[in-house]
Amino acid sequence: SSAPQDRVLWAVNTFGQVLADVFITPLPLLKLLDRLGAPQLRQLAEAVRVMRGEMLGVIQERRAALASDQSSHDDLLQALLTATDDAGASLTDEELWEDVHDIMGAGHETTATTTAALLYCIAAHPAVRQRVEAELQGVLDGRPPSFDDLERLPYLQACAKEVMRLYPAIPVFPREALREDVLPSGHAINAGDVVFMSSYALGRNPDLWDQPLTFNPDRFSPEAEAAQHRFQWLPFGAGPRMCLGASFAQMSVVLMAAVLLQRFSFTPLHPNTPLIPAAYDITLNFKPTNGLRMRVTPRQ
Repeated sequence: SSAPQDRVLWAVNTFGQVLADVFITPLPLLKLLDRLGAPQLRQLAEAVRVMRGEMLGVIQERRAALASDQSSHDDLLQALLTATDDAGASLTDEELWEDVHDIMGAGHETTATTTAALLYCIAAHPAVRQRVEAELQGVLDGRPPSFDDLERLPYLQACAKEVMRLYPAIPVFPREALREDVLPSGHAINAGDVVFMSSYALGRNPDLWDQPLTFNPDRFSPEAEAAQHRFQWLPFGAGPRMCLGASFAQMSVVLMAAVLLQRFSFTPLHPNTPLIPAAYDITLNFKPTNGLRMRVTPRQ
C-alpha cells in the first residue's frame, strides 16, 4: 500500500515547513506557543512521531533479517546496523533512528536541489553539456555508474563543484568565536560571539573568482583547484564542525546526475538566463524562484 509512504512523505515535508517557521520565531514567543499547544508545533511533534515509528519498524525488520542471515541489502542502514565501536558495542535502535533522521533531514532536500541545479546548468550551457556527454560515453558507455567511476569523471565533478559555488544548498552557517579577534574589515569579535559566514557571498566574490557570475567548471580542474585558497570554496563549511555528509553529498549528486544524463536529455524551458533566479527561504535552503523548468526526453 502507498498509504504508509504517503504518510512518511507528509511527515518529511511537514517537518521542513514547520521548522522554517520555528527558525524565525523569537525564543520567548516559541516557549509561549509551546505552552499554548500551537497547531504547528503539534504538527511538528506528529511528523517526528510518524518518521520515528516508520523508521524504527524498518530498523527492527532489518535487524531481524541480519540476525537470521537473510539480509541482502548493501546500503547505509546496513552499514550502521553492522558498525561497532572500539569496545564492540553496536548502535541501539534509538541511536540508529537519530542517525537516519539526521541524514534524511540534512541530506534530502539539499542533495535534490543541488542535483536539479546541476542538470539545469549543464543543459543551459551547450559546450559544457557536450564535454559531460563525451566523458560519460567514454567512461561508462551506457552502463550505470559506481563509486569506483567517480575519479574517472573529473569534468562532471567539476560541474558539481561549480554549481555548489554559485548555488550552495546552505548559503550561511554560524560559528562561535573561541577567542577575541579583529576581522580584516576592522570588526572586533569577542570570545563567544556567533559569527555568520556566507558560502554564497564567498562563491560570488570578484576578489576570489574571475567573472564570478559565469558558470565555468574549469575553475575546478586539478590545476586551478590546487591554486585556490583552502577556504575559498566552502559549501560544506570547514574545520571540526564541517558538514559530516560532505563526501556523501558530492558522491550522490555526481552519481545521480551521471545516471540521469545517460538516460534523458534535458532542455531548459524558460529563457536561457546566465544565472538561475534563486531565493533562499528562512531555513537557508536554495530555492529556484520559478522552479527549474526543463523538458525531459528519454534518450534513444
